[in-house]
This record gives sequence, structure tokens and C-alpha cells, in this order.
Amino acid sequence: MTNILILSETDDVHACAVIWGLRQFGLDPLLWQWSNFPCNDRYAVHLGPGQTEKLAMTLGAKRYSQPFEVVWNRRPGTPQPRSGSHPDDRKIIGVESLAYLKNVLDFVAHPGALWVNSPEAIRRANHKLLQLVTAKAAGFTIPDSLSGNDPDQVRAFYDKHHGRIIFKAFLPGSWDEGDGSRRHLRTAAVSAEHLKHDEAILACPGIFQEQIDTDYEIRVTVMGEQVLAGAIHSQASGPLVDWRFGHVLGQIPHQAIKLPEPVAQCCIAVCRALGIAFGCIDLIVSRDGEYVFIEVNEAGQFLWQEKEAPEILMLDSFCRFLARGAVASDAPRITLSQYYASV
Repeated sequence: MTNILILSETDDVHACAVIWGLRQFGLDPLLWQWSNFPCNDRYAVHLGPGQTEKLAMTLGAKRYSQPFEVVWNRRPGTPQPRSGSHPDDRKIIGVESLAYLKNVLDFVAHPGALWVNSPEAIRRANHKLLQLVTAKAAGFTIPDSLSGNDPDQVRAFYDKHHGRIIFKAFLPGSWDEGDGSRRHLRTAAVSAEHLKHDEAILACPGIFQEQIDTDYEIRVTVMGEQVLAGAIHSQASGPLVDWRFGHVLGQIPHQAIKLPEPVAQCCIAVCRALGIAFGCIDLIVSRDGEYVFIEVNEAGQFLWQEKEAPEILMLDSFCRFLARGAVASDAPRITLSQYYASV
């Protein structure tokens, strides 16, 4: 039976749904909540000359010492000091605890374990410029792109594309509006007014890309050698740069599609080159039918696609992916709607 470790928290719907799904298949995954350390959980890694490294984890009332065969590095929480810790010590306890847990990660899995995804691969895969280079090498068309904060270069790029460029950030970001709401960084069209003052460009680097004439968009989810895809008809109600903020989910036509095999193989090749076993890839299909790579998220949300298009069996596919062959091919399919009905 496959031994599965999931790094996440109980408020993560993805983790909860996958744990439920794996249990439907007769598996018993372990949820590892970093927020329970060191306030509740205890660990010990014993290293010494002439002996094999040994890991002992006491999570709640259960003790674990066997390396795991699968590690889903989903969304580790934040360590929390014990209630009796002195207030002056809490910050350093948090920093030390997080450093320790990252060290412990090296000992939780078998040498041949499936990591989804490993810390090293996560770091590499999150570099957006490397993503573009990797996608191009895999055979994808990529947007003409410029990154940095050089006003002259950015304005020249704007002119080159006749004022049709977009801006995107390297990482998610947001501002507190002061009324309890937040304003988020998003992909946006760039105007001449945005480029009017040097300081506006010099102040912070960004990614600038040619604006693609979009027919529709595709979210591709790669799970090892399996590829699932959904078409997002983001332009159905008119031109839209970033559909995530322009519409409410449920109002955009969304459907399962089968990618052309060469495109599917390019998606697998991108993930393989970045060292990730799982990745969510965003593509644009241009008005002339070209598949254009935008980016890959190594920890992307994926269950929303099944919610929008129930024929995309994301939950079933991901659980079988983690199970590594431990689930019979003829076992009944599980669905996201079944999970929601159970809670």
C-alpha cells in the first residue's frame, strides 16, 4: 500500500478533498501540518557515525518512523511556538522551527519517492524567465517578452508592438485598501500614460509582453505523464486581458478539451525540464490557431476546473496519480461533487 505524506493545513480544500478521495480508494494518507510544530508535534532526526539516519515524528498522538513513498508538498503552514514560550522568544522560535522543518524534509521520503514537488524543483520552476526559456526549448511559441526597469528599453518595446503590450508581475502581490478589502496585482494592458514618467518604471522591475490576439485560453494540468485540459472562453463577452479578475467563475464558458498530441507532449516536456511532477500551465490559443505558452504554476489550484466543468475529473485523476498504481484501473471514479456531498 502506497505510503503518502501531504504537507498542508486543514483549511485547504484541495488537501481535504484529496485526503477524502484517497480514503475512498482504501489508502490512509498522513496530513503534516507545520502549524502544529513545535506547539504540539515532536520530531527527532538521529545522525551519527556508522549508522543509518533515523527519523521519528510524533504528530498528535501518533508516531511515524518509516520514510514515505509519496510526498505532496502542497502548502506547508507556519510553525507556531508553544503557548508557554516567552513573547520575546517567539520570533526566533518561529524562524528556527521553520528552518528545522525544511531540514527534516530531506529525511521524510525514500530515495525513489514521488515528490509533488520537491523543494529544489519548486525553487527552479517558480522563475518565470526560466519558464519562458524552457517552454521555447520544448517547442512552444512564447510571447515576445522584456523584463526589467529600464525606461528606454520598455518604451522601445512599447513602440515595437504599436502600444499593444501587457505587464505582469514575478510574484503575486496585493495592497490593503484600508476598508478590509485588498487590491491585487494582475496582468494588465500598458498605456502610454503608464510609461510617461521614468520613476514609474525605474521603481520596480516587471515583465512586459506583446499582447496576443486571443481566441480562447487553456488551463493544462500535468500529472506525471497525464495531461488534462480545459478551454476557458475568456473573450466570449469581449476583449479581456486577465479573466481571473474580469469575470466571476461560473460566468465564463469552460469545457474539457483534448489537446493536440504535440502540444500535450510540449507541456509534459516543460514540466520534466523544470523537474516538477505536477504543474498547471496557462496557454493562449491565438486567433490564427497558434498555441502560446504563458506560464506554469507548480502549485496551481486545479479542483476549480472540475467544479466549472464536471467532466474534467481532476480529483479522481490526482488521487490516482498520488497512489502510484495502488488503485485498480477499474475502481469506481470519484468526483468533486461526491466530496462536497460528504462534508
